Amino acid sequence: MKHLMLALLTIGLLAACGSSGPTQSEIRAAFEQEIPGLLELKEFKLEQARNTGSDENPVWVARVIATLAPREATYEIDTVEDGVRILKQVRAAGERINTYGTARSVRNDKGWRHSFQYDGSTDPVLGRPRSEYGAGALVAGTPEADALLAEIKRKREEARIAEETRLAEEAAERKRSEEAEAAKQKRVESAVAKHGAAFATRTLGNMVNAGAKRAFLVTGDSGGRDRIWGTGTYTCDSSFTKAVVHAGLLANGESGIVEVIASPEQQRGGFVGSPRNGVDTENYTRSEYACTLRLLERIPNE
Repeated sequence: MKHLMLALLTIGLLAACGSSGPTQSEIRAAFEQEIPGLLELKEFKLEQARNTGSDENPVWVARVIATLAPREATYEIDTVEDGVRILKQVRAAGERINTYGTARSVRNDKGWRHSFQYDGSTDPVLGRPRSEYGAGALVAGTPEADALLAEIKRKREEARIAEETRLAEEAAERKRSEEAEAAKQKRVESAVAKHGAAFATRTLGNMVNAGAKRAFLVTGDSGGRDRIWGTGTYTCDSSFTKAVVHAGLLANGESGIVEVIASPEQQRGGFVGSPRNGVDTENYTRSEYACTLRLLERIPNE
């Protein structure tokens, strides 16, 4: 449909020139049978008709000028928005289109066989009737199309603003988190320096000799498989992070400076387990020495 002349390559035409050639009415009738139903033939003219064959085998050639017009308005897709095709008009109904070509007619047993070849001087774009684009297609410039495009624009603007807001909020949250982490790090460094604390080891007595005490930076954590024995007084091979939670010194995820006191005089005492603060401890009858805990400073997260 886009290239009219390509669709008419096999059209039947030839100008009449002399009593031995086809008549113009024959050529026009053949031409009308071959053009698409969308088009109406308005004018038809032959020029420079001549026999390029022989009297026995005549081949008539002529220049053809035809004026066509769409029976209804035609369109092509201008854009697709949210799955809706927006059409722009290509031709108005009745709009005249001049086409040019060469007609060729060859004698056969039944009369004449006609063909038409586009000569390249015109290449009209026709488009297609609106009905071929489906009921949902809209024509650009109509109230329906304008309303749809305005709604799409509004939604896209809302989505753009929402996305920019989300990105800004994420950036602000990252900044707040980074600032909070930096502030906490300063608090941690200050507390560690103040108490001369070491980083907590896996078990309570790992870095504390019997009869001694030492401060540690530790974060409460009741998870994991490490075990713990006792209540208030713990075996020194008990989990450090679980012991501070069980003892109620720190909550899960909370950090602080905790002092561990290793007491050899408790080595013969019994260790009684108990469930406290989400941590279950176990019983134990004898240990080399015992460890007790004291919170020196809680470090707030914010």
